[in-house]
Amino acid sequence: ELGYGDVATLLHSGNVVFSGARGKAATTAREIERGIEERFGLTSRVLVVSGTDLERALAEDPLLDVADDPSRHMLGFLQDTASRKAVRALAM
Repeated sequence: ELGYGDVATLLHSGNVVFSGARGKAATTAREIERGIEERFGLTSRVLVVSGTDLERALAEDPLLDVADDPSRHMLGFLQDTASRKAVRALAM
């Protein structure tokens, strides 16, 4: 309903892939957040990652060589630099 194409969910992960006009990821995320709230009455944080960025992150994943079950391989993205600092503190 928001004008994106090829929309498909990925299993029960909460992830969605779609095609659309290339634009700023943050703007697209806000538009989808508003659409979710208007359609379902729910507030949800949305993070948009381009296919190019996803491919690069997978290629640079240091665990790729030891992850022998792709169905259990998880790759996460952080929303902002403040989140990165919080995660680093937990990892130490």
